[in-house]
Amino acid sequence: MDMTQERIVDSTLFKATKKERISSGDAPLSLIKVTRPKRDDLSFLSGIVSSAIVTDDFTKVFPGNHDLFFHDKRIDDPVFSTVYSYLHLRQKSELLIEGMIPNQETMEEVLINKTFATILSTDFHNLVGQKLTIYIKTKITIDDEYNSVIEDVFLWQKEMMISGIFEELSFLNTPKIFYSHVAFEELLENYYLEDISDHFNRDISCLDIFRIIADNHYLTNYDLNVFVLSKDDLPVVSEISKKLESSGSNLALESSSLLIKNTYQELTKAAFYSMLVFLVIALVGTCSIMAIGAYSNYVSKKKESAILTSIGARKNDILDIFLYKSLFIIFAAIIAAFAFAIFAQKIANEYFYKHFMFKNLIDIPLAAFMGRPFFLIFIVLSFGYVITLVFTYLPLRLYKGLSLADELREN
Repeated sequence: MDMTQERIVDSTLFKATKKERISSGDAPLSLIKVTRPKRDDLSFLSGIVSSAIVTDDFTKVFPGNHDLFFHDKRIDDPVFSTVYSYLHLRQKSELLIEGMIPNQETMEEVLINKTFATILSTDFHNLVGQKLTIYIKTKITIDDEYNSVIEDVFLWQKEMMISGIFEELSFLNTPKIFYSHVAFEELLENYYLEDISDHFNRDISCLDIFRIIADNHYLTNYDLNVFVLSKDDLPVVSEISKKLESSGSNLALESSSLLIKNTYQELTKAAFYSMLVFLVIALVGTCSIMAIGAYSNYVSKKKESAILTSIGARKNDILDIFLYKSLFIIFAAIIAAFAFAIFAQKIANEYFYKHFMFKNLIDIPLAAFMGRPFFLIFIVLSFGYVITLVFTYLPLRLYKGLSLADELREN
């Protein structure tokens, strides 16, 4: 399982939607019609992913049209995120920093993430056990066989105790309240809609509504939930999601955790290449300064050069002295820079992990690069050699200077 998704509590939830492109004549723009897919459209998953469970999306009912309060203070920030069950949530217990995961499926207890906890209180320990109060009033409308509109309302008020606090990846993550899908489905199954039941002369629960309404009804949220209960199956479903998107299929599997993972990987890749660009710029700048220094040093030491020439040293020998000196300094600086980079990488990664939960954001591939051991070090050393040769050896080689007699006479 990818480490990024592993740090997200609701990473097991995917949203399945069906998209249909609608073109209007010769208009250059086209519309995308989104509907809830049929369960048969997702039947292929059972043959690939044994732990996948397909359910209706109850987001329009819970939280639906709601008001949330904490100690009589209205809270508008959190996102209500569903997990399949508290039982399966235990595989995320390593992210729990306070409290505990409920032992039974209930709507009387919820969990929150650290991002939301910081909004409520700075004392996380005492925050556990306190209650959030929610008031829900969601209008439910359906059509009968005569296309007459029947209206009802879902009214629900509850004090939900904060059972625990998760510390998940904070990157692009919002304040969240986690609740059990199994618990809420049971609540809907036992909540009967009186007006709709009277109209059809039979008991109709809120759960029954999702089997009656059309796939383009607003209550469906135009999708189905796909819970992947096994860690091992999550990469498989993520890959299926990518293939569906790249193939242009009408069916889409979307996940907020997958979006965060992809963005996170792009950020990591951008950070890596930014470091390489900075390294190249620093290397070119250093070599340029070294070349200017070597060139000035060579020109200023005409007397020493003349004496060396007088005792039989060739110009190439003198140039080699300056070149090897520059190479030694450059290579020593590169090796020292790599040694410092390892230390700086560790310090930076600890900082990013502590403050943003970025795990190994900076990863300099010293051991292996492009599948070859120590290839990055070899590239940088080779580049340093070429740069030194171009900026040091060639200018000195092209410098003609004065004749030996003139150099000695001048000094």
